[in-house]
Amino acid sequence: MLAVANGLPAAVELLLEHGADPLIISSSSHSSSHSSWVKEHNPEAPIANTTALHLAAALGRDACAVMILRKERRSLSTTDEVGWSPIMYAVYQDHWQTVDLFLRQKLFESSALLNTIHHLRNKRYKKKEKDLQDKTYTMIVELVRHVAENDEYRDQLNRLIDTCTGYHSLDDQIIMELMKSPGLLSLSTKMRYIRQYFSKTYNRRSHVTVGRDSLLEDLIAQKGLMDGCTIVGAAFRNEAGCGPGPTKEMYSMISEKALEAKLFDHTSEGYVKFTNLMLLYGNDALKLRKFRLSYEVLGQFVARSVLNGLVLGLPLLEYISNFLLGGPKNVVRDLENADKELFNSLSSLSDEDFSGLEIQFYMDIPDPFTGEVREVPLKEGGLQGDEMLATDKKGYITLRARRCLYEFAKSELCAMKRGFTSLFPASLCKVISAKELSIIVGGETDIDLQDWMKHTTYRDIKQETKTDFWSCVQSFSKEDRLSLLHFATGLSCLPPGGFSQLPGGKFHIAERFGDEDVLPTASTCFNLLKLPPYSSRDIMKKNILIAVRYGSKGFVFS
Repeated sequence: MLAVANGLPAAVELLLEHGADPLIISSSSHSSSHSSWVKEHNPEAPIANTTALHLAAALGRDACAVMILRKERRSLSTTDEVGWSPIMYAVYQDHWQTVDLFLRQKLFESSALLNTIHHLRNKRYKKKEKDLQDKTYTMIVELVRHVAENDEYRDQLNRLIDTCTGYHSLDDQIIMELMKSPGLLSLSTKMRYIRQYFSKTYNRRSHVTVGRDSLLEDLIAQKGLMDGCTIVGAAFRNEAGCGPGPTKEMYSMISEKALEAKLFDHTSEGYVKFTNLMLLYGNDALKLRKFRLSYEVLGQFVARSVLNGLVLGLPLLEYISNFLLGGPKNVVRDLENADKELFNSLSSLSDEDFSGLEIQFYMDIPDPFTGEVREVPLKEGGLQGDEMLATDKKGYITLRARRCLYEFAKSELCAMKRGFTSLFPASLCKVISAKELSIIVGGETDIDLQDWMKHTTYRDIKQETKTDFWSCVQSFSKEDRLSLLHFATGLSCLPPGGFSQLPGGKFHIAERFGDEDVLPTASTCFNLLKLPPYSSRDIMKKNILIAVRYGSKGFVFS
């Protein structure tokens, strides 16, 4: 202890060579010298029942710590009487170089960090130890955050959260703290954790039967049955299939039907934006109520998409996702993200030019059904003359942005948020960003062939068939690849993370009995594609394309 306290690594090395045991725990009553050194640095440092490595960590004696670790790495896992391991002492004294030294000793494998967290979760503190408990928790959060912010350790931490459960799991509060900071945890790790966390608390299930041509109407009619249910299974009316396959296809169809019903329009960048119900239906209360219920149901399925891992294929603009999550508005920035062409056009005006222009204080809004154009004022009731003269460039852009993004579709946004927040807990709204929500709900439409091959398994398939199949897929257009994905899995696009995150497990290919005239079939519940043994690549390609282009809707037993 004295050698460490005085920073004498050579003396530490000599003592260890002559049999000194680094695992010996010294009580505070027998180590007044090292106690005084620690107290000099921090009077509140808990130092009772510590090892030499605890002292080296508290004082930042890295050279001494290296000598001790060479002799006995198990000293990393020793704890004092309040459960603090050496790394906690280093964190407490802000010796982050010492922290990194310990982390490089494969700390995760040695379970020192996990043992400390386990102690934190299970130790019963006395009332007078409340400050110590709070201090310990703060140290744990700082340590894990340091790990997450370091590129060298971030992947280890993500794997730790993904794979460890029970005794060796991280504390829920700690993970929630990490998720609030962007970039510390991968999106796939966040999603897996959110689903696990959510399934422990909310597991109400419901089952709906829908028609392919009346999907939205059927979901609205059965909304009461689904309210409060996070997991909704589906079957299609007059079709044999049931289970995960039809459920995945129902999720994929929701965005398609929403666009057909003119609930959304596509932007030039491929995202979706709201249409305006008041322009469509005026004061027709019955139709307005029906379509507001449509948005409410959509909001619920956006929440279910996150919580169940089923992609909607609905590429929401970030400002819509931000509104659902209750994030702060920045109307000018939101306009830039939603309509760059309009934003750039408005921003090109200089303040000097602005006052001399005949600015229109209304917007031309086309009816998406009839094409008829109506003039809508930028402000409810219109702007008065004095207000027009006083409006500057920034104020005008703000008016345009607010009217275009929020007031233009206020009832639609609010209805969608009502549905979303009825299922998605407010505590989780703080750990996921608007960009991440848009990615999760929108999915990925660019298919990586190597990723697909990597996450595919085979059953009774010859090597020649494998080679021909992947050669066919490589020659397919983007649309045909997505059609094949939909045919075999029920998904219109991939979840974030690609094929490794495919609901239901990996993609499977199995042999189907039959001759060359038989088309491929699929079991979407299991992501299973069944291929007959075609004699040539050209015949295989022709039959696959016929199946995915014309036979991808409807469930039968195959």
